[in-house]
Amino acid sequence: MASFVNSVLWSYFTQYGQMIINFGSSIALARLLTPAEVGIYSVSFALIGFASLLRDFGVSDYIVQEKSLTNAKVQTAFTFNNILAWLLAFVVYFSAEPIAKFYGQPGIEEVFYVLSVNFLLVPLGAITFALLRKDMQFKSLANIQLLSVTVTAIVSIATAYYGASYLSMAYGAVAGSATTALVCQLYRRRDIPFRLTLSSVKAIWAYSSHSVFFTMTRYTSNSMAEILVGKLLGMSEVAIFNKAKSFPGLINQALTNGLKSTVLPSVAKLSHSPELIKERYLTIVSFSLAIVWPVIVFLGVMSYDIISFLFGENWLAVAPLMQIAVVSIGVWASILYADDLFKATGQISVIAKLEPLFLALRVLSVIIGAQISIEAILLLGIGVVLIRFIIYIALLQRKLCIHWIDNIAAMMKSLFIAVVVASVLLIFNQSLPLQSEFIALFLNSLLFGVTWLLAMYLVKHPLLEFLTQKLSRSRK
Repeated sequence: MASFVNSVLWSYFTQYGQMIINFGSSIALARLLTPAEVGIYSVSFALIGFASLLRDFGVSDYIVQEKSLTNAKVQTAFTFNNILAWLLAFVVYFSAEPIAKFYGQPGIEEVFYVLSVNFLLVPLGAITFALLRKDMQFKSLANIQLLSVTVTAIVSIATAYYGASYLSMAYGAVAGSATTALVCQLYRRRDIPFRLTLSSVKAIWAYSSHSVFFTMTRYTSNSMAEILVGKLLGMSEVAIFNKAKSFPGLINQALTNGLKSTVLPSVAKLSHSPELIKERYLTIVSFSLAIVWPVIVFLGVMSYDIISFLFGENWLAVAPLMQIAVVSIGVWASILYADDLFKATGQISVIAKLEPLFLALRVLSVIIGAQISIEAILLLGIGVVLIRFIIYIALLQRKLCIHWIDNIAAMMKSLFIAVVVASVLLIFNQSLPLQSEFIALFLNSLLFGVTWLLAMYLVKHPLLEFLTQKLSRSRK
């Protein structure tokens, strides 16, 4: 348990570091670029994401969960990754022009050309990265990820400042990938000789074929909104829509990825004990939601002040959309770790089979919603996430013996805390409206912190007890 906690702490350090850097970068870029420029990159990135998932082909997750990992399997994974990467680099490069014509945006073609380079860089560090994750070397991963995201931010902001427009973010992405590839060479396992081979490709294919199907359909479901909104409504609209989802999503990722990145490797080590798996999963859900739900409540209540203060008046249309988006994020956060649980227990096919259903529902909701408004797309999206929530809770009970009552019970104290925080913030802002965004955010942040701690104490949340114990031990 001690090593797991240490891994979580390092993972959280990395996630918070990345969040701060990405947060600062997004603020700077929002001031330097227009919504239309951001929209061109957002659509391009969403489309290229399909090829990125094919490039990995679930190989990274295969390495993490494989119990009898041999040198031949690692060498095969590297070879397989590079073959796919080169093929997809050519596909991305030569599909740039027809896709740009389809959208009527020449800028998409330029972004595709630049990002095609990424496919040649990423595989150079991907296997080393996966091996470090398998060994739960999260301190080493922190060095790699924080340096990479710093380089990405610096290059993006600098090139945007000097007039690179939508290409600035593409340049930053390539610079970040190059940094990761180079630094990963410092951590490369010397006991695994460099050799190109496909001798173990059948073993990789057996796992990865399910994994890539799952991740592709999941990614399509998550990205289809941007792709369709960009075509149906325009580049400015897709940028506003994307910001409404991505800003609270960035905060959510920073709060949860620290735990999420440790779930697969840590649960894989407990595969012999269903009771221990259940206990760890419910603890992770309880701890995570005690932080995530109150924070997204804060984002929803303070959306206008946050967007105006951070991004400027050009982005104020994001605020009402963000109030809807945080509801979806809150529901999603409650089942966020279930995917990794099924992967770690070798049951990825259980959820992979359901992804086409969720994809169809998502596409339908976007198409119907786009005929009305962006708000309608987000509202219908809440319905899709609720359906996923119900199905996942049922599957956790059926396949992993985690009863739905236990699952809901693990969430109830966190829900109470979120309701208390929301009530206090709403009453305060109704009673004392403030003109200054900075003062409003400062006072509400203080009130949030105090209310959150008091609510944690009132319900005797296990997270507070855990933090108190860790603090007392550190003092000793």
